[in-house]
Amino acid sequence: MWIKRKNVRSGLLVAFVAIGIYLLFLLIKTEQLISIGNGIEGIFGTCSDFNVEIFREAIKTITSGIFASALVAVLFYIQEYDRMKKENVREIIALGRELCEKFDAIPSFAVENEEAILKKEYYLEYKQNQTYREVVEKAKEICEKARKEHGKDADAFIDEVKNSNKRIEEMISTKAENDLICFWKKVGKTEEWISERKNWLIDEYDKLIVKSKHCYVDILSIDLQSLRDTVNSFDSARPMLKKQRDYIAKRISDKYILGTLGESNYSAKDVAERILNIFERAKSLVVYTFEKNCVDIEFATNVQLIDSIMELQSTFIRQTEINAVKGGKNGDCLLKLSPDYKVMRYQMENLFAILLFEVTGKYDYMGRETFIRPAIRYSTGTFLTTVVTDMETTLNMLNIYR
Repeated sequence: MWIKRKNVRSGLLVAFVAIGIYLLFLLIKTEQLISIGNGIEGIFGTCSDFNVEIFREAIKTITSGIFASALVAVLFYIQEYDRMKKENVREIIALGRELCEKFDAIPSFAVENEEAILKKEYYLEYKQNQTYREVVEKAKEICEKARKEHGKDADAFIDEVKNSNKRIEEMISTKAENDLICFWKKVGKTEEWISERKNWLIDEYDKLIVKSKHCYVDILSIDLQSLRDTVNSFDSARPMLKKQRDYIAKRISDKYILGTLGESNYSAKDVAERILNIFERAKSLVVYTFEKNCVDIEFATNVQLIDSIMELQSTFIRQTEINAVKGGKNGDCLLKLSPDYKVMRYQMENLFAILLFEVTGKYDYMGRETFIRPAIRYSTGTFLTTVVTDMETTLNMLNIYR
């Protein structure tokens, strides 16, 4: 794109030079032309009967032709520049949305409240107990094999293994399980519900961890070169006008969308680079988080993965406050919800909207509630987020012809 912009500048320069020469020969007097011609002949020591009027008309004809051709070329380059700019914007948005799909797929754990903490502790305790029991069972198999092969000669070895098993069995704990059961009982859950939910929770966490692992492996395998090349080739001739920046500032509720750009005379190129930078930082953060926790994502167990996954979650999945229902005499909010929303998609779609504003002149800010995550259902239970719409949207759904 910068070549097209360079061609526009070169064409304008040629056009201005041509029109300047044309005006010079249009306005200069015949006597002055003759005097200039005599001076040139004197320098070279020659003499001619050249007709200056014919020379004037020839220069005027040539320069007017050059001016017209340069102007046509400039108009062509401007159209090509605008076309390429729109294509680049569309390509950046298409590539960005394709990348966003990888972040949209990340499942979410409940991580902040007391129940979430107790559930995680119970899961870790269950997995640790499972490991202890597997060790004990394996040791028993070894003892039986030793008894069959060596008879009474293996008694000393078997006694030692039994003592070791006893110590391991003593390490098996039910503290986290009891704490979780007590919590559920306090909030009025029945014994039947607790028994069913407790067994299902382990399977739920295993599924969420495995799915999260696959999502982060996909994110780590992202090749940003196509987006990087497109952003690098994208060109913006000038920063956005103050009027345009003010227009965006009035309509964007979350100033964090633009980051530090909001404090400068930013251009569409700066916005495109911010899109690329966010994706690059997101990928680097995933790498850093697993490396910091000394976790090899390809070979780690679910227990080893869970802390890194929960740590990353707040970067890509957060909650937003929504007033779902209003009523009463004063129209007070009767219900407040905190559903999850997709942070990467929220950030990107608003940056895409600013890029589109550069080429279409239209901008609409999209709030967090636009990116609320849909409900996710499992075979033996339900993990829900809530989709909330405004009154206008609700009426449109009730009657599409209104």
